[in-house]
Amino acid sequence: MVSRAVEAAGRAARREIEAASRDARAAGHEVAACAVLVGAPMPDWSVAEILAVHFRMHKAEGVLFQDALARAAEACRLRLVAIPEKLLAEHAEKVLATSAAVLTKRIAALGKSVGAPWGKDLKDAALAAMIALQGR
Repeated sequence: MVSRAVEAAGRAARREIEAASRDARAAGHEVAACAVLVGAPMPDWSVAEILAVHFRMHKAEGVLFQDALARAAEACRLRLVAIPEKLLAEHAEKVLATSAAVLTKRIAALGKSVGAPWGKDLKDAALAAMIALQGR
């Protein structure tokens, strides 16, 4: 069952990246890269060990989706930019050669132009995209 779920997540990720890329290109945009925020790697737990502890299930699920997105991006021939989630702010300052304060203002301004909702996950995704675009 786990293997089927992993395969299904991979198929869904590829299908959605292909659709998003197709829509962006149809709107006249170039798709340059795919940024994926990644967490710490999974410990070498067995499926039984993961299922025995609720927190481990959430950790495995998060890693599953990160991996599915990364594999799908590569399958779609997109440049993959994997960014450690806990180091996003520091990485952004370094790659973009801009202070955290300035980046925070830019992300806030972007959020105003996009509109609600504009939560932490969307702010982080926007910052990751800025990093990915810088490296093109």
